[in-house]
Amino acid sequence: MTIRNTILGFLIFLGLPSCIGDKFVEYRPHHLIDEIKYYRESELDSMEFLNTIHVLDYYGEDFKTKNGNVIFITQELSEDWELVWNYTTKANDNDWLKKYAKK
Repeated sequence: MTIRNTILGFLIFLGLPSCIGDKFVEYRPHHLIDEIKYYRESELDSMEFLNTIHVLDYYGEDFKTKNGNVIFITQELSEDWELVWNYTTKANDNDWLKKYAKK
C-alpha cells in the first residue's frame, strides 16, 4: 500500500505542473477587414518579429521565441482575440512603435 501511494504521489507531482503551468501556443497575427476576422501564418519576417516582441514585452506578456521568426504566447492570451489583434495592430503601427520605442 505504501509503495502504491508513493508511486501515485510521484505521478501527481510530475503531472501537476503540466496541468497548471502556462501552455504556450504559436502567435499568429490577427487581422480584421470589413468586420471579418482572420489569422496570418505564424512565421514572421524579422521586422514583424522584433516589433511583436517589443509590443508583448511592453505590456508584460509572457512569451517564448524560436528560430528568430516564431513567437509563442500563452494559451490564455491566445484566447483573447481582440487583445491579440490589438497587439498585432500596434506591432504594425510605426507611430506607436516610435512613441513607445525602447530607450
